[in-house]
Amino acid sequence: RMAAPVQKPAEMVGVCSRDSTTVISAAPRAEVRANNLPHRCSYCLIVDDSESRVLVQKRVAWKETYPSHFDPAPGGVMGPSETFEENAVRELEEEMGIIIGSTLCPRPPE
Repeated sequence: RMAAPVQKPAEMVGVCSRDSTTVISAAPRAEVRANNLPHRCSYCLIVDDSESRVLVQKRVAWKETYPSHFDPAPGGVMGPSETFEENAVRELEEEMGIIIGSTLCPRPPE
């Protein structure tokens, strides 16, 4: 079976060591995937107001990993200069359409 093509292969990703989240270099996403380089990412757990249910998303069929599977946490790889918080905000909007500060997210993140 052929591997799925890497999404956004030229996107620059912050590479770190296996011992630290400090970015030590940057590499295109395709290189990070091909060489299994350690890199930073963020994931967001979204719960309802009673904190009894987790909102999940179904991954699109063309994703390179786990296509069409349910995913409990939107998130993704981080750019070289992106903070964890900046990445989480970006990924929430890209993957779920949730914009921090909108009526879908009435409380600011803590």
